[in-house]
Amino acid sequence: MGAQGLRPRAGVIGAAQGGGLARRAVAAFGLVFVCLGSHAQALPACGAQPAVRSVSVAEVGRDVPPAYLNDHVAVDLCHLDALQGAAAGQQAVLHLFINGVDAGLAPVAVDPDAQRLYFQLRRTTGNADLWKPVLHNPLRQRRTTLQLSVGVAGGEAVPGLNAAARMLPFKKLYVDSWTYAAAAALGLVLALTVYLGQRSDMLRDNPSTAGAPRPTYSLARVQMAWWFVLVVAGFMAILLVTGDTDSLPASILALIGISALTGVSAMAVAPSAEQRQAAHRTAVDNALGAVAQTRASLSAAQQQVAAAHAAGQDTVGPGALAASLALMLAAREREAGDLAAAPPASDAASVSQGFWKDIVSDKTGRVALDRLQMVVWSALLGGLYLHSVLVYVTMPDFSATLLGLMGLSSGTYVGFKMPARGQ
Repeated sequence: MGAQGLRPRAGVIGAAQGGGLARRAVAAFGLVFVCLGSHAQALPACGAQPAVRSVSVAEVGRDVPPAYLNDHVAVDLCHLDALQGAAAGQQAVLHLFINGVDAGLAPVAVDPDAQRLYFQLRRTTGNADLWKPVLHNPLRQRRTTLQLSVGVAGGEAVPGLNAAARMLPFKKLYVDSWTYAAAAALGLVLALTVYLGQRSDMLRDNPSTAGAPRPTYSLARVQMAWWFVLVVAGFMAILLVTGDTDSLPASILALIGISALTGVSAMAVAPSAEQRQAAHRTAVDNALGAVAQTRASLSAAQQQVAAAHAAGQDTVGPGALAASLALMLAAREREAGDLAAAPPASDAASVSQGFWKDIVSDKTGRVALDRLQMVVWSALLGGLYLHSVLVYVTMPDFSATLLGLMGLSSGTYVGFKMPARGQ
């Protein structure tokens, strides 16, 4: 994207109106552009009615097309005084018209002697819809043409003296050193996010232990990183093209809040290390208790076998029971030994099986619907966001229904992470 919004500008910030100081400012502003010689070409003769004679770029050091967003342009008119009188009679002001639509932009300076108005091509909240088709698809269609005119606010645009009088070539992207610096910065942010996500625990569920397998990727943290990268990239792209520092709609802020709340909630409901250790210790104790109980039962059965043998009785029944209990005791001793030697079950389940499997699978290793739907909706909304930024140079304003759907998906994911009662 271009660095148009950040490059130095010539001209005044607002329209100079009324008062001796304001008149001197207007005269000085007009003199600057006169000295630039931006209108040295011969202009067509005027008729009886107000009309546009020509339009041109009015930037210091660049008085030839194309124009860029936030550039100053000059509009030469026939019978400017009559047009101003008509506006005063309607208690209105003159506005710039772009492609036949009132852009809501008042002149930043007036040169009555040259019958010339100066405007700045700005995108505002009020004319954002006008600029949307103009800036459409700036990466593939970098040039277009603007039809400029002037008219009373809320009225009709005045015609041009000929078909070409109102046409101005327009380039959607302005590329300079800011562009390359911003692209390098965005590339660095993306590379660091990917590198730290793989090499550190930034996107993982639990801290890594030296010599132990890497823990699983956290779906909630991956979602936070996803929206972080997208919103930063989109904000910088829009800023560089339009100079707009207030391009973040409330719905995107809400979406970032949903992803952040999901991450915090997932951490809150996940059992702590102490709780996992306590649960593991309880499981080991239960296994050892089962070993002790089986050993006691085996001892009692062996005593019955010995007593029956001493009395000369048949020992087939007690003997079979003792053999069965002996096998059961050996099995339970092995189970207890394996459980005591293994890490807590939750830690064992958190060994990474790969990025994709980690984010769509639950702790049992099976694909979980709550996780899958969260991944799918995040990807779909992210795709819509990228399309809006890259094609229309604006962030989408997601509806409350879509935000509610995303919140419901995240809430379901957090709900399934809660431990079951009694655990």
